[in-house]
Amino acid sequence: MAWSSSGKVVIASLQKQKEAMDRGVDLVANQGLVMGLNEIHARMEGHNVSENMNEGFDRASHVEKVAPCHCRIIFESDAESNGFKYPTVVEARFGMMSGGVHAALPQIAANLKEKIENAK
Repeated sequence: MAWSSSGKVVIASLQKQKEAMDRGVDLVANQGLVMGLNEIHARMEGHNVSENMNEGFDRASHVEKVAPCHCRIIFESDAESNGFKYPTVVEARFGMMSGGVHAALPQIAANLKEKIENAK
């Protein structure tokens, strides 16, 4: 007996998997944003930074949807100190933003790997 399949059924199944993967990537990206912000805030504790400086990350950082199953997490601050943007003033001295983001990367990667493996 010859094997047969409906192309429409296969395409519908693949589309369903793609949509599930896209939702998973969106979820992981948003979780990654929160993890990165938590690490940044943890690194800022104990430093004499203003509330505006501290909250500047929460206001400006975001997840950008590039394409299906492709998100970009953007960490930035809209805070200023004496007329200079945050990165110019503080990042060069303390590296809180880059250090916080790098500290969160292993967990973000682990979450993405888990989502991909569970989607199979």
